[in-house]
Amino acid sequence: MPQGISVSHDAELIGRALHRFKAHELAAICDRLGLGTSALEPFNSKVSYVKDRVLRTPADALVAAVRGIESEMAPYAAEAVRSSEEVPDWLDAYRRLIGRNVDPLEQHIVFASAGKPDLVLKEVPDVHLVDNSGQALIWRTDVPATGLSLADLKAWWADNGDGTLLLPRFQACLGSQPEATVLKYFYGPLLQQTGDSLPVLLPQVWLHYDPLTGRERLGLKALARQRMDFICYLPGPRRVVLEVDGPSHLPKDLKSYGESLQADRALTLRGFLLFRFSVSELEGKGGQDLLTAFFADLFKWSRGQGPP
Repeated sequence: MPQGISVSHDAELIGRALHRFKAHELAAICDRLGLGTSALEPFNSKVSYVKDRVLRTPADALVAAVRGIESEMAPYAAEAVRSSEEVPDWLDAYRRLIGRNVDPLEQHIVFASAGKPDLVLKEVPDVHLVDNSGQALIWRTDVPATGLSLADLKAWWADNGDGTLLLPRFQACLGSQPEATVLKYFYGPLLQQTGDSLPVLLPQVWLHYDPLTGRERLGLKALARQRMDFICYLPGPRRVVLEVDGPSHLPKDLKSYGESLQADRALTLRGFLLFRFSVSELEGKGGQDLLTAFFADLFKWSRGQGPP
């Protein structure tokens, strides 16, 4: 567990920090942070309620919870500093909570894959992952509490790109027109509204990777659902997966349907929020309206303004 995280100490600091919110807001906030459940009522004591939920949270989940608190409360903290010379107790607790040494969430993100990459480990002790085939992009990055934005991606691409433009590079790896529709209505109107602060949507992202082909494994899969259509890193950080389902996704029988549901559950338990779209939903003007409304609701939720 990263240095600086202590369940008992964090329970006190988180309870004091979240005291800034109204009692009726606390349950939803604690849910978003992934804190454990509690039989206590926040209306009796906000601090006791939050502390109880923290103490019922697995210790290894508190790192993400602290990052979530930083994302939730940063705007309020900035406003409190501007509007008052006196430091309220909740702000003091918030500063103490986020001011410690918490390791960032470093990841190798393998994405924009036009085909199956040839992934190899170069310099194994330092986990240097490369693609010998050049099929995919590999972004080694710390995922901050604010998620990953288009500005982050552009900065990385400026240092690691091959001279091509990102959006055409993304479009070239897509497997279908419906996937192109998703990309179009994410990076179209939304980009005009938010600019480079837009959360980045990455296409064709590898979740698992089996170096052997299905034929080499005699049809027996070592890993199910290896590649995801899209992933978006929202503040929290929250990992949102978008899947576009065509005819090949329809279950052949109840057994294959059960296997698909099992893979969905496994993805959710790993902390991914999964949304599925049928190709029929994304056709024509109806598809444009659906995606525009969905992305608007998704970003409202990421800012704590509604349920997912």
